[in-house]
Amino acid sequence: MNMRLSRLSVALVFASCSAAAGPVVTSSVVGDVSVDGLPGEWKIAADRRELAPGLEQVSLRLTSDRERDPPRFRVSFSHPMDDCVGQWRTGAGLNKCITQNWKGESCWSSALAYQGPVVAYYNSASQNRCTVACSESLRKVEFRTGVDERQNGRLAYLAEFFTTPEAPLKDYAVRFLIDRRDVFYAEAVRGAFDWCVRELGHDPTVPVEKSAYDPLTPPGTPISRTFTPKPSSANAWRRSGVA
Repeated sequence: MNMRLSRLSVALVFASCSAAAGPVVTSSVVGDVSVDGLPGEWKIAADRRELAPGLEQVSLRLTSDRERDPPRFRVSFSHPMDDCVGQWRTGAGLNKCITQNWKGESCWSSALAYQGPVVAYYNSASQNRCTVACSESLRKVEFRTGVDERQNGRLAYLAEFFTTPEAPLKDYAVRFLIDRRDVFYAEAVRGAFDWCVRELGHDPTVPVEKSAYDPLTPPGTPISRTFTPKPSSANAWRRSGVA
């Protein structure tokens, strides 16, 4: 009986792991791109497209037979450090250090309101070594980027989706732009954000109404004005002699 229970437990664990594992896309610029965390009721299709030498787009599409709560899944890959000396992203400020991927500064997130889903690595000559952009610019995405000490010091990239509550979906697509061209890293970053804008389908260069540039006050209006403040209730109590 114990042997049967043991075999059943092993079978259940194996089935759970199989359901959570997703396909692996082989990229020509970073190698294997792995997907995990998907339950069995979700199917996934993946492909890659070379846009230029050293520039590639990896596409993932999740589908279900009906609307469900979207799964919390992860996309990951790694690549050699080469001669990387620093990294750039919108929320890092002056911190350009490349740290271990388990440290706090290597864990960050993006959403429409506070940070872009782009990270870039560059060498001492400010040349691009690897710039990665994610097409999910609206929803929150949690990233973990840095040196993976378990993989001989390779630079690891992990993006985790649907870490916060989300309305049920039956279809979801996300894409990644991976740029390992030997160009000035700012050029790679600019190209990554241009790609994000096209993927999002919104144009940030919408013309602004001319009236938006008008001054808030007419020219010549004095900035300081004389006001006669009304006595507060506390002052009124003091003047009435009530302590």
